[in-house]
Amino acid sequence: MRVEEALPQAPAEGADIDLLIRQGCTLFDMDQVEDALARWEEVLKIEPNHRLALEYVASARQELARQAARFETAQPIQLADPLDGSAATSAPVQDLASTDTGEGIFESRLFTLLQQGLQLYDQGNTDGAMAQWREMLALDPDNEDAKAYLSMAQKDTSAISLKDVGRATGSFALKAPGKPLDADALEQKCRQGERLMRLNRLEQAEFAFELALSQDPQHERALRGLEQVKALLIERPPEARPEPESGGSRDNTAVMPPAALTAPGQAARGGLALPKPIADMTRDYPWMKSKAVWAGVAGVMLLLVVGGFVFHQRRLDAKLAADRASFSGAALAQVSRGNEAPDLSEKPASIRTEAELAVGDDPVRAYHRAKEFLRLNPSDISAAQLLDRARVALNEGTPRPATLTDYQKHLSQGDLESAEADIDALLRIKPDDGELMQRASRLYLMLAQLQASKERWAEAKDVLRKGRALNPADRAWQGRIKLLEKIPDQPKAERPGWIAFLG
Repeated sequence: MRVEEALPQAPAEGADIDLLIRQGCTLFDMDQVEDALARWEEVLKIEPNHRLALEYVASARQELARQAARFETAQPIQLADPLDGSAATSAPVQDLASTDTGEGIFESRLFTLLQQGLQLYDQGNTDGAMAQWREMLALDPDNEDAKAYLSMAQKDTSAISLKDVGRATGSFALKAPGKPLDADALEQKCRQGERLMRLNRLEQAEFAFELALSQDPQHERALRGLEQVKALLIERPPEARPEPESGGSRDNTAVMPPAALTAPGQAARGGLALPKPIADMTRDYPWMKSKAVWAGVAGVMLLLVVGGFVFHQRRLDAKLAADRASFSGAALAQVSRGNEAPDLSEKPASIRTEAELAVGDDPVRAYHRAKEFLRLNPSDISAAQLLDRARVALNEGTPRPATLTDYQKHLSQGDLESAEADIDALLRIKPDDGELMQRASRLYLMLAQLQASKERWAEAKDVLRKGRALNPADRAWQGRIKLLEKIPDQPKAERPGWIAFLG
């Protein structure tokens, strides 16, 4: 049903852009797509990059393409003259049986009347809008939409102003009636939209769901239906655009789209692809596509890497132990060649004094010194008390968070000070762990050399004392301390040779 209304006249040169946009929307809603397209193209002549006009032009051209496609699908049917049997003039008639059911045609008619009524109401033609909605009631007396809009129009027949028609791309602007629809009416509207969606009338189904959302923006069923319709509209293949015909437009001139729409788009980038030999192999051997197979291969590779790392680390540890034994023997031999043979034995009193002094600063060394003192004097009550104090000192304060992984990382980076802090923190938790004690001993040898090479004699001596506390039975540590005491007296050029015996 077409309603003849006075169409807006084409504006003169330099007309207002907003007025052109509104007139185009009004013409589009009245199904005057070509005239609406002309208004929006006038806007693009004034402002070529106007975003809203570009969107509306694209929507209008899509609508023209859909109309042309629908026209091309109409089949000519010959109507026979009952008098002489000759064929009458052929007329394009839509094959309804191949496209829709009776229910779909009825729903389509109702929504067409509803949309035309809204368009007339927005244009200020309240009587025409009421006529459309009354016709809806004649077809469907229980239609809640027609009742609501008709009631709204009857209450507002005295003053209706022309409102701007806001359009989203490809959908009509919705106006909520004065009386909100109840829950049952909204559910009925959603069911209508779902039926239209099943009949592949996607634009009308979208309009139904948007109408329900205009009453209840949070309606779950309408939101879900609108999302499904929009997904189907995106997936629907583009329709063929008709070839321009001579005399097709009103001014007999070809309408050229703006440059922003005709510019070639950037080619889509392809994703990563397997090389051809590998792709052929995966086609010949389907098991190569199995995720389980590749997960197993990755697991084997990981085991090989971890095993290689462990084997290499053990080799380094063995070499370090051999070097330590060699350095210890060299240091003892060097000391024994001195004029006076050093006394490498420790007296219990000095062990006790060292343990008492280290309780506050180095609880790990204090613990091992007190433990050695108690071994030498098992009947001394003060030795047991000193060991208890050392154990308490181990648990005092907030320990530094450290792991063997952190220790290995700092050691591989050459950060011996951080590695020392890590191993001391670990020893405070497990002071009797044999593996940790061996790692700490190797680290203390390297630190002693480093500190001595920087002429930090006191720091080097403290490090050697830590190693002596962890290894009370190894007299080589006492020999290194004695050697360190003599190095500062040697000529500076000869010191590096002596420092090498500390490691």
